This record gives sequence, structure tokens and C-alpha cells, in this order.
Amino acid sequence: MSLKEKNKRINQVKLTPEQGLRAPVKRFSFRSVDLFSTTEGFLCEPDRYRYLATSRSRKIIPRGSGLSYVAAGHGNGVVSFSMKHFTRILDLNVNKRTVTVETGITIGELQNVLFSHCLMLPVLPGHPQISVGGCIACNVHGKNSFKNKNFCDWVEEITLLMPDGKTISLKRKDRGFSLTCGGFGLTGLIISAKIKLQKLPLQTMEKKVFPVEDLVDTQKQMKVLSGQWDYLLSWNDLSTSRSSGRGYILAGRFSKQDSQVASNCKYLGLNPSRKKIRLPWINEFSIPFITKLYSLNLKFTGNGDCHFWEYVFPQAHMGFYFDMYGQKGFLEHQVLVPHEKWREYISRFRVLQKKFSVPIIITSLKLFSGRKSFLNFSGNGIGFTINIVNNKKSLAFLNKVDELDCKMQSMANIVKDSRLRSSVVKKQYPAYHNFKKEIRSWSSDSIYESVLSRRLAI
Repeated sequence: MSLKEKNKRINQVKLTPEQGLRAPVKRFSFRSVDLFSTTEGFLCEPDRYRYLATSRSRKIIPRGSGLSYVAAGHGNGVVSFSMKHFTRILDLNVNKRTVTVETGITIGELQNVLFSHCLMLPVLPGHPQISVGGCIACNVHGKNSFKNKNFCDWVEEITLLMPDGKTISLKRKDRGFSLTCGGFGLTGLIISAKIKLQKLPLQTMEKKVFPVEDLVDTQKQMKVLSGQWDYLLSWNDLSTSRSSGRGYILAGRFSKQDSQVASNCKYLGLNPSRKKIRLPWINEFSIPFITKLYSLNLKFTGNGDCHFWEYVFPQAHMGFYFDMYGQKGFLEHQVLVPHEKWREYISRFRVLQKKFSVPIIITSLKLFSGRKSFLNFSGNGIGFTINIVNNKKSLAFLNKVDELDCKMQSMANIVKDSRLRSSVVKKQYPAYHNFKKEIRSWSSDSIYESVLSRRLAI
């Protein structure tokens, strides 16, 4: 659909005066990507800056591409302000390696432009359709977090639109900058951002898989490989409670010579909420079989050259994956574990998995380095991610994992786990109360609210 057609469709929805908004809104049913959260709210899709100004009579929340796992961009009775029409590149300084963009632009769209200038975004999350605004609001990470840390470590300046229609510019030293970075959209509408770039050596990547025996072995090998490779990610088999965690480290680095590998990366949407029928192909019976097939695929296709897109965005052509969980969707839990506690942590985790007999479809490790900040998923340690089916047994299992995380001074990723409770976040994030205080002092009568902010009691 063209922009003209989109605008025509939007303008067909009449604005009522009591809504206190200058742009058309419509009732909308929202669902998070993991299908855990369903809400009835309002969608506003402005295409002009003058339509972004609001009154304080309504609760609102910014919305990027709508790919949040944790309903950070919508809420019951809340107006979600979509930024999808604000996609301009405002400035590109090739010499200084900086780019200023409107935050509705996706990282895939932006990186496609940067390719022609041999530049790249230093941090890229797992899918090209995530918006720049979403990357900032959630302070995302990529597969090179052990080198380049988080997305906001490369943001130099942010422009916020406040409820009164005024804009403020925030640099790294300014109050409000750290609140906005990883602030879940609660400080204002992020309308533009200036980002530091890196030189792109080549678009060709060398990829290689390294076999590992278990999760402890994975940590050891990743530490060694981190000095030789640009990107690291593991896949481990915990499909049954008897699985050892055997798997592969998927290493990637820029090739020394360009082999002109073509990109086959297709931008498939991650919005299963619009589909009426979703059959649960991924279940406790199929998971062991699926993991064996995937293991064989990695063994035979994991080595060689590929296009940059193919390595950094492996999910771009796998939109169907999320639909395979069925109507109830899936649960993701990602936790950052201190290096020195990893062996004990995984030992206790396996005890819990055996007790609840929970099959895990995806188990993945990443290396992290950086400093802790407010409610950001950052710091030094091992990032441990699992995907499981959504049922009562899985929920009971994850509640016990929450207790384990707290005992082991580990912290769960707030923007990946849609059932994480505020009581758990308070224990795992010492800066929780300070963040809440700062957010409320930033705007004492804040109009920003979402399912996520309500669940976290911010």
C-alpha cells in the first residue's frame, strides 16, 4: 500500500473532540508478538508533525513497528502513536560517520542506505523491521554485544516531542537522555536521533560453526573466540530434560575479500496477531524432532561465506516461526548471568527443567560487556535465552526460574519476557526505584502508559 493510500485510509476515521488529539484515531485490537498480551486500545497514525501534539486528557504511548514482545507500544484504553510515516534520513555525514534520522525508519531501511556509503549501524538486533525508535526505547543488543555493547551506546543525540507540542534536544550529558535510552517510551515521543556509525569493511561475511559439548563448554569457547570473531551466538539443544546442551557456536566476521555473495534476505512481517488460524506445530512432541533437524542444518550449512544480511538477520525470512506456536503463542526468557556464577546457575537451571519436564525449542548464549544503567539489559556476563511453548507448566517453570535468577544475582531482560512481574524486577534491578522516581519527576502528570509500564508499576 502506498503512502497516499495509507493516508487516505487513515483520514477516513473521524476524530472526536473528547479524545483531545489532533490526528485521527481508530479503535484497534493489539497483540504482542509472543501473543501473551491482548489489549483493546486506539491507534493513531499521524503523517505530519503537527498531528503529533496532544492534550493531557488521554494516556498515550509511542509505537514503532509494533514488534514488541512485551506490549511496550500499547495498552488498554491507551492511544498508540505510530511513528511509521516518519522515516526520513535528515542528515548523513560520511566523514564523521554519523546519521540523523526520524525514528520511524526501520534498521533494515537505514542499513540499506548505509551500504552504499560503506557504513553500518554498530548494533543490529535480530530483525530488519525493528524501528530506530524501538531500538532506543528498548536499548537493544545484537550478536556483537561483547564488542559494541548496546544500541544506545552509539546514540549521540535524541529529540523528544513533549505533550505541549514543544521539542527538546537531549545529548548524552543531559538529564533525560539515560531515562529515554531504555525508557520504554515513557519520557516522550522520540522523533529523531543522531547515531554514530562504523565503517563497513565488506558486505560478505565469513561464518563458521564450532561444536560444543554443553553450556559450560559453550561459555569457555565463546570467551576464546571473542578475540577472533566479530559476532558470536550459540545454539544449544535442551529439547528434553535429558539433553546435555550439546550444540554449536555460530561465529561470524567480515571476510578478507568480497566474494559478491547475493542477499536473499526477505522482509517478512512478524505480526501473527492478524492471522485467524495458527496451528501449534511446535509442541512438546515435535520439539525434539525439530531441534535434530536444525542441528543437522547447522552442521552442513553453517560454514562458508554469506551476505551480511543473512548472518545478522537470520529471522528475516522466518516470520512463520512465530505462528507455529499456535493461538497461545510462546514465552521467551532471557537472563544475564555473571561469568563467575555461570556453572552453578546452569546446574540449578537443569534441575528445574528436569523437575518440570519442560522442552525448550531454542536455547542460545551471547557474551555481554558494558555498564549497568537503570532498567537496561546490559552489563558483563553470559546472556542465556530460551523459547518455550505457552502453557501452565511453562509458566510455573518460569516462576521458579525467576527465583533462581534473583538468588544468583542475575537479571532478566524486561523487553523480552512478557510475564515478568514488578516484584521480580525490583529484586533484580537495584536502580528500579530510582528509575521510577526519575520518570515521575521528569513528568509529574505523565500521559505515557502501556501494558508494560502498568505491569512494572512504573
